Amino acid sequence: MRERMLQPAVRRGQRRTGMLDSPSWGAILILLMPPKFFTVDQANRTLPLVRRIVTDVVSAHRELQELAASYSDLDPKGPTVAEPRAELRERIDGLTNTINRYIGELHELGCLFKGFEEGLVDFYALKGARPVFLCWKLGEERIEWWHETDAGFAGRQPLATLLD
Repeated sequence: MRERMLQPAVRRGQRRTGMLDSPSWGAILILLMPPKFFTVDQANRTLPLVRRIVTDVVSAHRELQELAASYSDLDPKGPTVAEPRAELRERIDGLTNTINRYIGELHELGCLFKGFEEGLVDFYALKGARPVFLCWKLGEERIEWWHETDAGFAGRQPLATLLD
């Protein structure tokens, strides 16, 4: 994790080593990790790092969508598309793994990534003894919203109502 704090992003061609480098192990470990509960201040202190990671996820996802569209546009029966399709498939697979690693980094921090389009992230918090989510999306300066764990983005409420 320290590596991520020193660099704004892991770029193409660079290799990180860590627990979540393997997508299958990463998924298993994330499922086994108990949730980390944040105070509003703790969540806000993680935002500079979370913002960099989410920016990378959203950017990589856009690129992935473009590659997938290009891949779909190639006629699989065309005589000259085998090599371009293979190259695109390799780039798509690599970018998918990169996105999964970024999301794994968010999970290592204790965040839940919720949306590629807006860059949504939830942080577990407590309202009394009840788990809730502090809610943030890319472009917001700080945590200003929360919602029940079953409410989702549409159920966002101003942070002041959490503190009542």
